[in-house]
Amino acid sequence: MIIVVANQKGGCGRSTIAVNFAAALAQQGKDVLLLDADRQATASRWCENRKVSYADKPKIAYMQKYGPIIEPLVDLNKCHDYIIVDVPYGDSVEMRSAMMVCDVVLMPFGINQLDLSLIPRMHQIVKQARQANPKIAAYAFLNMIRTYDTDYEIDRAMQIISEYPGIVPLDSVAYNRDLFLWGPHAQGLGVVETAGRTDDEIAAKNEILELVDETLKNNESKIESDRYWNQIAISMNEWAFEQDKVSQIADRFRLFPRKLIDGQART
Repeated sequence: MIIVVANQKGGCGRSTIAVNFAAALAQQGKDVLLLDADRQATASRWCENRKVSYADKPKIAYMQKYGPIIEPLVDLNKCHDYIIVDVPYGDSVEMRSAMMVCDVVLMPFGINQLDLSLIPRMHQIVKQARQANPKIAAYAFLNMIRTYDTDYEIDRAMQIISEYPGIVPLDSVAYNRDLFLWGPHAQGLGVVETAGRTDDEIAAKNEILELVDETLKNNESKIESDRYWNQIAISMNEWAFEQDKVSQIADRFRLFPRKLIDGQART
């Protein structure tokens, strides 16, 4: 499965979410590859630090790829359970090409006008990607929530996201916590791998686990729904084909002369 963490706006926490999402999956025993498509290389540095400082933790493979990344993703998807792609901000070729083949695009948004004003643009990009990749599931969630953000502001932001069909707002949220940016967690340790000694660590760990769980469960539900409707479409097509054949046979019989009692043919 290919999961792309994307947003046009910088500073919304894409790389932080990408590395912690990867760490959570690795902790569950999954074969995870973190593909860093952002030239800032935040995710790559995190992985390099992890190899040195936390070699005892579950392995997370990683690599850097820039420019069009369709072919590498298709090939790598055959070798790993999950590929988490960290793309750069802006309307980049990396983001566009990744969306052409991904299963999920996960979009973090902050509770501020600059972040939320980009939802229409991301909605348009997802719509365009679906022309080539109809299976793509698009999820948006609120990230880097500040302690002084009110429930009203959170609900208002969720309402804004929900106004765009094709983008599913997740219930999961992540708060703005220093531990994501400093200390062990910025040096290769996922917050899900902490001992949970402080309230902040426990809360951060639960937020990431809930985000991973909701994303994967929603995608499983989407896959089942797609299968159901695809089967309905196949059944309808088969029925239409059979009806067409019946009509063709009936039309052919209408062309045959009908025999009268006296042996004269009449058309």
